[in-house]
Amino acid sequence: MQHAPNYRLAHSIICLFLVSGCSTGAAFDITIQETDRGAVYIERSDDRSIQAAHPITISKDMMARTLRGITVQEEPGFLRSLVGAKPEPLSVFREEEVQFLAPLLVEGLATAAPDQRVGFRLGLPRASTEAKTGALYAYRRSLYVTLPWLLLESRYGAGGNARAKTIIFSPESARRSDNYRGNSSPDTTVIIDYELLAALPESPAPVRPVPPPSAAGQPSVPQPSQASESTDLQLRTLQEQMREKNTGMEELKKELQEIRKQLSNRQKAQEK
Repeated sequence: MQHAPNYRLAHSIICLFLVSGCSTGAAFDITIQETDRGAVYIERSDDRSIQAAHPITISKDMMARTLRGITVQEEPGFLRSLVGAKPEPLSVFREEEVQFLAPLLVEGLATAAPDQRVGFRLGLPRASTEAKTGALYAYRRSLYVTLPWLLLESRYGAGGNARAKTIIFSPESARRSDNYRGNSSPDTTVIIDYELLAALPESPAPVRPVPPPSAAGQPSVPQPSQASESTDLQLRTLQEQMREKNTGMEELKKELQEIRKQLSNRQKAQEK
């Protein structure tokens, strides 16, 4: 009977130690900034086997260039497939998002520990249909940028129309191959050689940005002039491609008629 109080005391001490340890671990998470536009924070890495190269110093311009270089290309629809047209790549981040995220992500990488990563959110947390969350960390000479919402859009469609997306990075030579991905990196992780990217000249080619998210329950409405110009350009492109295909068909018909005529003449000559 004398051992019961000692057992309860030891049990209480162990529980207190565990609770204290959990609360201490949570204190390592740091919020860099949180506004209505989004948030950037430091969190524990999902893969405890990776020791990241944090803290690390990357320039704001390099981070902005990294974000601008990530684009997606949707699979063409039925009509585009018929005429052989491919959709233009779309920027994953709008320019205002790049300006918001770049300096905060740089600060996060300069603050994070080797077992942490820098997370970010675009939009308000309660607007689950509009909020985009991602994370990045530096490992050796590579930046690992994970964009989970692209996988959801590919499976279920951002506006209800599911269409697979291919993630592209420009310049392509600065993107790491899938050999660097590892088992813990999802398909939506873009791996970038940031030292090589810094040595490459910037591409002046503009990329059409992703349309901004619409308000809940309301479809986004493009500006009349932009919508008209875009529609006219697409129609002219399709008309030109169909015209070329029709010209090719007419030439093929003429060739077939000529062949038939030659065969008919040969048959008549043999009958004589």
